Amino acid sequence: MSQAVIEQRVRKGVVRDRVAVTSNHAAAYAARDSEVDVVAAYPITPQTPAVEKIAEFIANGEMSAEYIPVESEHSALSALIGASAAGARTFTATSSQGLFYMYELLYIASGLRLPIVMALATRLPQRRYASTVTTRTWHPSEMLVGL
Repeated sequence: MSQAVIEQRVRKGVVRDRVAVTSNHAAAYAARDSEVDVVAAYPITPQTPAVEKIAEFIANGEMSAEYIPVESEHSALSALIGASAAGARTFTATSSQGLFYMYELLYIASGLRLPIVMALATRLPQRRYASTVTTRTWHPSEMLVGL
């Protein structure tokens, strides 16, 4: 799309305010706009900014959710299973390592068909092998996730 077309759409009101945010903050804004009832999360890099932004929304009154600070990812998913079973909209954010700690509870949540929304933040590897001198940036489509 050309710059002229974009400017024309802005003048017509088709495109309004634009905000540049990181993917972590985008997940936090999505959770806020989805009006979730319960957020249980354990801050772990690289998803910490998402949880911090949600806590900021709750503290400022922009989000009326119950934030449960837990001691591990296992506890976060346990809390969300209970909240979701009670009918609450639930959200958590974790990292790939955190998802590993939630692993044994994933079967319970999916077996009960509980709707739990989870933002998964992962690190993008910069090198294929540590001994390689040249670096190669991986595209997310090259990353395979399997359970």
